[in-house]
Amino acid sequence: MPVVALALVAVLLASASVQVLLASRAARASRFRLLGDRRFSAEWCSSWLVLAGFACAAAGPAADLLGLVAPIAVLDRLPVQVAGIVVWCAAAVLARASQMTLGRSWRIGVVPAEHEALVLRGPYRVVRHPVYTALAAMLAGAALTDPTWIAASAAPLAFAGWEILARRVEEPHLIANHPEYAAYRSRAGRFVPVIGRV
Repeated sequence: MPVVALALVAVLLASASVQVLLASRAARASRFRLLGDRRFSAEWCSSWLVLAGFACAAAGPAADLLGLVAPIAVLDRLPVQVAGIVVWCAAAVLARASQMTLGRSWRIGVVPAEHEALVLRGPYRVVRHPVYTALAAMLAGAALTDPTWIAASAAPLAFAGWEILARRVEEPHLIANHPEYAAYRSRAGRFVPVIGRV
């Protein structure tokens, strides 16, 4: 199902782009900060890992369509492909709900001068970074619909980038600007409930 996988990735990229544009327009400032200010900084490295993940998500099914790579045989089954679509759809709902919960606080990356409100409701009651969790699940779901080794590397690459961004960039910024964030970290998991509490 390489065409379905490509469609899922295209919808993910298009919806993320629209979300960034709408949020930036509403805030009258960019809500998207890619690559950071310095080469090889945590923000820079995380951005390139995420971009590599999205590139693999599209390259896997494209390579399959061109006959350059074949799906992993044990996963190339209709039930796995359907499960991938279900995972993608459920994760898309979580991603959208998480972004809506953040409202004007939603952005990609950190602008040190910005001090957005700390959101502790909705999915954020139990998980500190549910948008990243949902996006990784969407990449994994797309990979299951056309399980090539290239597509299978998409979610781990992007997730590694989000892990760096969360640990090294976003959470230090939140700790510095929100005294209550330390207590929040002790009760909410980083990407899934319970796991990653500090």
